[in-house]
Amino acid sequence: MSFLCNGTAFVHIPKAAGGSIGNWFKTHIGSPKFVGHLSLDEMKPLIPHFAYNISFTVTRNTYERMVSMYLFAHRPERLKKMLSRAQNDADIARLTKQYDDDMFEWDNGIENYIQTNRQRNEKHTISQMEYIRNVDIVIDLDNLDQGFKQIQEHTGCFEPLTRASHVQKYNPKEYYTDSYIQFIQDTFPDEIAHFGYVVPDK
Repeated sequence: MSFLCNGTAFVHIPKAAGGSIGNWFKTHIGSPKFVGHLSLDEMKPLIPHFAYNISFTVTRNTYERMVSMYLFAHRPERLKKMLSRAQNDADIARLTKQYDDDMFEWDNGIENYIQTNRQRNEKHTISQMEYIRNVDIVIDLDNLDQGFKQIQEHTGCFEPLTRASHVQKYNPKEYYTDSYIQFIQDTFPDEIAHFGYVVPDK
């Protein structure tokens, strides 16, 4: 989740190392004020006296990020985690239906799932261009260790960044079909052009 911690603002783009970065700040810097997957502008009204010395985010190849998002949505523990927020039987029924509806869309394939979630304006399928607006430092996930050195220098802490262990393995040939590639190019033309993303090797 996006956060503010000791003068550093981090904008968490879903499925782009946000968990690892949040853990690093909690362990070595302080107690981040987490506010969800929000842009800088969206964070401001949620954090009293919002101010920072530097802001950063991490972007990820769109083709990879959307597959990662799709697979992450189907993780076995997701429903259990959702139901842990329930306060009563009505909450349980509502959250269970929300999960079942989401899995119905998931079962209809990755392109359908992305499109449906974009229609709902879900944060994990919003263009990365929305997240990087007004951010000082934009780090590419493929160069995370090198790019994160800027944050280590700013904070004065040079402890290594440990990657989270929930990365899911998949067969690229199963997902990087001609149809999927064209769909991503049509759906996210702004970020594909801005970052110059290409289809990863199958």
